[in-house]
This record gives sequence, C-alpha cells and structure tokens, in this order.
Amino acid sequence: MKLKTLAITIGAMLLAFNLSAQSAAELQMAKKMAKAQGYSDAEINALINQQMGLTGGKDGVKTVDPTKKITRTPAETMTEEQFTKYQDSVWVDAPKEMTLIEKLAKLEEYEKKEESDRVYGHDIFESPYLNFMPSYNIPTPANYKLAAGDEVVIDLWGAVYQTLTQEISPEGSIIVPELGPVYLIGQTIEQAEKTLKVALGKIFSGINSEEPTTFFRISLGQIRSFAINVVGDVKKPGTYTLPSLSTVSSALYLAGGPSKTGSVRDIRIYRNNKLVEKFDLYKFMLDGNFKSNLRLEDNDLIKVSPYVNLVKVAGHVKRPMTYEMVDGETVSKLIEYAGGFAGDANQERIHITRQKGVRSESF
Repeated sequence: MKLKTLAITIGAMLLAFNLSAQSAAELQMAKKMAKAQGYSDAEINALINQQMGLTGGKDGVKTVDPTKKITRTPAETMTEEQFTKYQDSVWVDAPKEMTLIEKLAKLEEYEKKEESDRVYGHDIFESPYLNFMPSYNIPTPANYKLAAGDEVVIDLWGAVYQTLTQEISPEGSIIVPELGPVYLIGQTIEQAEKTLKVALGKIFSGINSEEPTTFFRISLGQIRSFAINVVGDVKKPGTYTLPSLSTVSSALYLAGGPSKTGSVRDIRIYRNNKLVEKFDLYKFMLDGNFKSNLRLEDNDLIKVSPYVNLVKVAGHVKRPMTYEMVDGETVSKLIEYAGGFAGDANQERIHITRQKGVRSESF
C-alpha cells in the first residue's frame, strides 16, 4: 500500500511537471525529502525512472527517453478526484510550475494534515486554548436583568457603614431589614439602583437629602444559573446548566460545537417558542460581530441546522480550507473568507469544479 501510494503520488507529479529542467542537485534534494518520509532510495529511484521513462546511460547516469512524451495535466484534472465529495471546489493557480522539491514539500505537508478538508469554524470549539465560558471579573452588563437566584450586594457608607447581601427570591424580591421586601426582578442594575434609592431613603434620610450624608452602591454577587437546550446537528445535544452571563457560544462550546453535518452559519435561538436570533459564526469570528452572540435566558432553545453548501478552496490562498457558504455569496466572498490570495497566486487563473450528482463540471 505504501509503495502504491508513492507510485501514484510521484506519477502525478511527473506527469504534471516537465522535470527535464530540474538540476541534479534539485533531484537529489527531492530524493532526500522523499526518504525523510519513510521511502527507501530503491523505491524512489525505481518509481521516478518508471514514471519519467528514463533509460540507463553510461556510468549509471540516467537520460530521458526521447520517445516518451511528457505532458502537463491541467490543475482541474489533477484535483478533480479530491473535489468530488464537495458541491463546489475552487483552485487558485500559482504563476509558475512548481519544482519537484516544492511538490514533495506539499506532499509532506498534506500527509501531516490536509487543511483544505477541514471546515472552517468547526474546530474552534475543540481548541484547548479557547474557553467561551463567561468571565466574572467584569462589571455587570448594563442590559443584564435581575432574576430569582441572583445575589444582590448593597454597600452603604458615610453616616452609616453597612453591607447587605440578599438573594432574590422566587417571588422576585429581596428583604431589607426594617423595611421589608423590595421587588427587583426584571430590572437592570441601573433600574434596581433607582428603586433601592427610594426604598433605602425611608430608613436612611441622608441618602435623599440635598446634601447627602449617606451613600450606597449596588452590585451583583453570586449569579444565578439556568437550563438551556441544544438540539440539531451538534456533537453532544442535550440540556445544559449555565451561569446567567452565558451566551450562544458558551452553550455551543459545552455541546462540542456543530457535528460534521452541522452548520456554522445557521444557528437559531428560540425563546418562548419564538425565533429571537440567528447566529452566524463567520460574522462572529471574522468581523468581530458580537450582536448575534445573544445572552441566553432560562429555557432557551438552540437549534443547529444541517449545512447546505460547502466549498473547498485549495491552491494559493492564505487559508486553504473548506468553507460553508450561504445563498447569494460569490467567489470573491469565498476568497475573502480564505484570507485572500497568497503572494504568488495567479489571480487570473481560478478553477471551479462543481459537483452535480455523479457528474462534475469545471470552468
């Protein structure tokens, strides 16, 4: 199997590129690179000679058989087999033919990991260096609404030094000593501060006087947790308990991200049986658009749809991978997703292979 793979690989190389222009030093370097991948000298020499149509010369020097014709195979023909499992494929040509050394370097890179087979965005939730769980070392967001289970901390100073810590009850209130229940459920921190200023002013007159002698502030202590559901094409669908500052990306992270058939462009969030947001991971990753990375609420439902269009980009772009495209997006948008052309790309030669059933079209 190993010998067969080497034969196919070197055969494709030698059919694609006219090696008569290679120097002896370059060929020797190419052999060393192939040997580093585990192939013996005998295997490499035999297969190169076979594929190039070389015959023995004097002193063991190999010469090209003049009766054997070496032709250049178009890029779209060379890569069609790799592209057949995708609906569309794009290949960006280099401006010149690659040497055998360059081709073997590409082979070594391919054997380590075929980048273009990875769907952009899928592995972000698998990275050990990323954690989408919320940070608690930040001020409470202005639009965060208090609910049952949140802990409210009230600090007073001036004429009075006191700290009150209360958890909002299921009924939506906290108990202020000597005053009774104060309802804060559904209010932001700013709104709750206004409510408490009126309530505390009944106990501490210095709060609402023209020249205040008592001051206070309100902050969020321990935050509540809630349950959300993640369904559809994800690796680990289920019900998850999350802290209340969690967002859509937090839930997807716990669910392992989209599965192989899952979309990273069509993720829907339902609240009270109504669609409230569509999350597009590309806008989040590439544009820094956090708007659709909605903060979740209790009993929210996240549904990951199956992908519709996958397009594989190979060749001379900065990020050769497979990308999920939505209706209406063009090749120029695809190249943008791929990070743009590499410095040596021939921008006038872009090959597109489109799969239609069992047939494929190239243009």
